[in-house]
Amino acid sequence: MSHETKPNRRLPAHYKYLRRELEADMELDEPVGDMVYPFAAVGTLTDYLKIRKKWSCADFPAYALIYDPFEWIMYMDTATSMGIFDRDFFRAMRGDAVAIDRVSVVLLEKMQEYETAEDKTHAIGRGRAESNANINYLAAAMNEACFQNGTLPPPSLVYLISLRLCGQNCRGRQKGSMYQLAHSVHTALNEFMNQGAIDNPTMRGLAKAAGVAPSTISRRWDEIIRAMNLWAIAEVPPEEWLEPKIPQSPDFQSRHW
Repeated sequence: MSHETKPNRRLPAHYKYLRRELEADMELDEPVGDMVYPFAAVGTLTDYLKIRKKWSCADFPAYALIYDPFEWIMYMDTATSMGIFDRDFFRAMRGDAVAIDRVSVVLLEKMQEYETAEDKTHAIGRGRAESNANINYLAAAMNEACFQNGTLPPPSLVYLISLRLCGQNCRGRQKGSMYQLAHSVHTALNEFMNQGAIDNPTMRGLAKAAGVAPSTISRRWDEIIRAMNLWAIAEVPPEEWLEPKIPQSPDFQSRHW
């Protein structure tokens, strides 16, 4: 969403008109399809949450970046300086999946250049690496282009956005290490049961089977049990969690009002 509008901010006259139009649309009892432009120009996060609570519509096309259909064209020189071909940039901003893939790969290469730079502190300032703000803008703009044109984002764009949001060593992977530990303990417990060892195995026995120190098992036992419980839920979730059916079709098309 666009940033919250400050009370003392002076907006151009047409912005004030768009703001009044947006507020009038939000007061109506039905969703209004042509509110997209006024929302993109002057809408706020508070507005978006108000709309969602009122209509509970997941497909409301609230664009965070592209306030004008051709605003992205002003980024062409920046994209060219990054090594992106003009034609690829143009087609990517129009939702072409092949062009989005090519641009995303270039942006991933720019990220790698920064990661491998000897002096990260001054790499961007000295032109040896690309600005994070530029990479973020292009990634988000292409994501919105996919939404606007009903294009399934290519894997390279999904990977790029995931790296920008979480990095290489994200918290999800830290949580994932607990899953791996719980999986090892679960496997060890099954082996003990298959061998006829009905009694609870010792921490030392579990640790040996899982390939970790006994102190790790004892210190993290409650987390291991919780992880195994969550794993069981993921394998056999409650039926109401699966209704309606989770869409898996690669032919997904975003729906607009």
